[in-house]
Amino acid sequence: MSPSAGMMLVQQIQPLILAAVGRGAVPLVGTEDTEELAQDTLAIAAAMLDSAEAAERPYTASTVAFYALQAAKGGRRSTYTGRSDVLCPAAGLDGSVQALSLDKPVAIGADVEDEAATLHDVLPVRREGPDQEAGRRIDWEEVCLVLNDRQSVVLRDAACGIGPSRTAEDLAVSRPRLTQLRRQIAKRVSDTWGATDPFADVTAVPGWQRHLSVAREQWACRAERARQRRQRTKARAATSLHQTARE
Repeated sequence: MSPSAGMMLVQQIQPLILAAVGRGAVPLVGTEDTEELAQDTLAIAAAMLDSAEAAERPYTASTVAFYALQAAKGGRRSTYTGRSDVLCPAAGLDGSVQALSLDKPVAIGADVEDEAATLHDVLPVRREGPDQEAGRRIDWEEVCLVLNDRQSVVLRDAACGIGPSRTAEDLAVSRPRLTQLRRQIAKRVSDTWGATDPFADVTAVPGWQRHLSVAREQWACRAERARQRRQRTKARAATSLHQTARE
């Protein structure tokens, strides 16, 4: 882009875009804000201006601003990849996708209205979080300094969720011998840092998973009881209707 085109972009095109976006000429989609949308539209205008200049086509500031705003109104952005992209505002304008909060309650069953789960509850990541992984890596080297190679493999397999049968097979040892190795590791770690059993820590189910499992069982029991009540009600109604018909 030439210096003259850059000056036109900043001094003439940018005020036109800021004014149009500021008065709501371009609809916001999802979590977009006005400043973000204005800068994105300006980036579209810059790309148009650079393309027109490279092709030696005539252009004016109002024309470039107009077509950049039209593109933004249609859902195009500077990182546009197509209307099929679920993160593209165009998909939101088409109504093919919808942005929802992770705290939004979701229905578990037709008869369970209270204590509803949220999207955050039902869409959890099963693997450890980045904070847990970083903390484990910080302490890992220090732990391995007091363990031999075989003990390190045993502890690493447990941390990665590999079952004891697989670990025993890889090390060519029996299950009782693997249990003995685990006890030696736990004692060494406890004697060195005064920590609890490391295998209990790496294999423990997070508290939020336990609570969610209990809640799901409660919801399932309530739904089942409600279903049984409906069946009993229908059965009594059918019996009463049959007796009335006989009379």
